[in-house]
Amino acid sequence: MNLLLLAEDAEQSIPTLTTTCMTLSAGFSFLLPVILLVYLWKFKKADLRPFFVGCIVFILFSLCLEGIFAKFIMSTPLEKILSNNIVLYAIYAGILAGLFEEGGRLLAFKTVLKKDYDNDYDSLMYGAGHGGIEAVITLGLVMISNIAIASMVNQGLTKEVTKDLSGDSLKQMKDLIDSLINTNPFVFLTGILERACACAMHMCFSVMVWFSVKKKDKSSLFFMAMILHAIVNAIMLIINDLSGSVLYTEIFILIATIAIYVYTKKIWSTEATTVLPSPSFVTEPVVSKAKKANEIVRKVSKEEKK
Repeated sequence: MNLLLLAEDAEQSIPTLTTTCMTLSAGFSFLLPVILLVYLWKFKKADLRPFFVGCIVFILFSLCLEGIFAKFIMSTPLEKILSNNIVLYAIYAGILAGLFEEGGRLLAFKTVLKKDYDNDYDSLMYGAGHGGIEAVITLGLVMISNIAIASMVNQGLTKEVTKDLSGDSLKQMKDLIDSLINTNPFVFLTGILERACACAMHMCFSVMVWFSVKKKDKSSLFFMAMILHAIVNAIMLIINDLSGSVLYTEIFILIATIAIYVYTKKIWSTEATTVLPSPSFVTEPVVSKAKKANEIVRKVSKEEKK
């Protein structure tokens, strides 16, 4: 059976367009956090530290702690219940993501970043780090791995890819190669939209948690961030499972991102002393007025402190 699989794979090739689309997605995943970092640091005077704290917290709380807890849950009798009911599994996964990621955000703002409340753009810098490293890990590294496999398959080196595999592992690799061959190349570009939206949502959630810590009467914003995070993740999983279409999932993510951005912008406009950057084109006169308004607010704040 294994020899048959290898013989079949040796005759197959992965389209150049597929490799190109995966390369574009990988490149975007690495450029996104860099662009956000430079923009917030240079133009919004945000500190660099929140960015790297966001990266570390995502790895620690989402990949490590959440992963360990999820593995524990799936080793209990609950595994059968969750595996056989997509709605229950989606709710469980959504709550887990909201609890660990927003909990990590809250802990970071209350501890290592507790002295960084002067510039509200630091909250966006944290979100850029959190969402940026997620994009690199979940999109960039995956695409690089796929590109490497595609290259070896196209060079007739499938045997090298599968030589140490057997059983389920060999079947999974065979399925992966088949998907790289048969999937519409442009589907691999959808990861760009998904990661851009996910990063935007992480920045919005960071703003909510930031003000929940910075202002004692806004503690409810932390729970709002956690609930919204859980709801978005749960609905995304349900849509993906029931529709089986990447298109429907991406449309939902885009709509959810826009709605959360609008909600976050209202929070920013009432709680921050700076203007939240618009996702659309902003003319120079508007930017100048915003800068003048910020300067006036800062002067008034300094006079009040005196």
